[in-house]
Amino acid sequence: MATLLKKITMKDIGCNPKVARDSCYAPGAKLADGNPDPRAGQKVPLAVIGGRATGRKTGENSRDGSVWSALTGSFIANCIQEGENFNNAEVYESGVCFLPGGVQEQIEGVLAGLGDGGSVEFAVEIMAGYDEKSATGYRYFGRNLKPATATDDLAMVRSILQPKAKALLGPGAEAGPKPEPVPAPAAETKPEPAPKSEPKAEGKPAAKKTA
Repeated sequence: MATLLKKITMKDIGCNPKVARDSCYAPGAKLADGNPDPRAGQKVPLAVIGGRATGRKTGENSRDGSVWSALTGSFIANCIQEGENFNNAEVYESGVCFLPGGVQEQIEGVLAGLGDGGSVEFAVEIMAGYDEKSATGYRYFGRNLKPATATDDLAMVRSILQPKAKALLGPGAEAGPKPEPVPAPAAETKPEPAPKSEPKAEGKPAAKKTA
C-alpha cells in the first residue's frame, strides 16, 4: 500500500542527492584497495516519479521571498537510491509534486498549451551528479521514462454524450438552430408624377340666339 504524502519532493521520499559529491560517485573516489572507484563521476539514480498533472500552484517562500511552483494532479514516486538507509520498496502518492528545475518546466510547458479538461501524463527518473560550479556541489538530472504527453480527460465522456445528444435532438442537431431569415431591404420607389391637367381650349364666345 502506498504512503500518502502532503507533497512529493526528493527529501520527502527519502532521497539524498548529496551522495553525488560525498560518496563513491564523487570524482576521484577510490575503492578500499586504493584503486579508482568505477562509479566515480557517474550520476546517482535517486527516484522514479510519474503521474498525471492537471495544473500548477505557486506561492512565496516565507524565508527568502522567492516564488515556488508545484504541479497538481495525481502522482506516485519511489526512491530507488542504493544503500542500507534507503527503503526502495516504499511507494508514495500525493496530489502535489515538486520536481527538480528543468524537469518540471518541461511538464509545465505542455500544461500551458492545454484547454479545459486536459492533463499531462509523464514518468521520469531523477538523478544527481557532481557539479563543482554549484553551491551544493551537485545538480539534478532527469531522464524521460514516458515523455510528457497531453491527454484529453473528457474525450471518453464526449464520445458517449455527443451521439446520444444527436439521437435525441434529431438530424441537424450538430449544426444547432437555424438562424431566422433576414428580410431583404425594401427597394426604393420613386413617387409617380402627378397627372397633368389638360389646358382649356381657347375659342370664340358662343353667339347669342336672337328671337
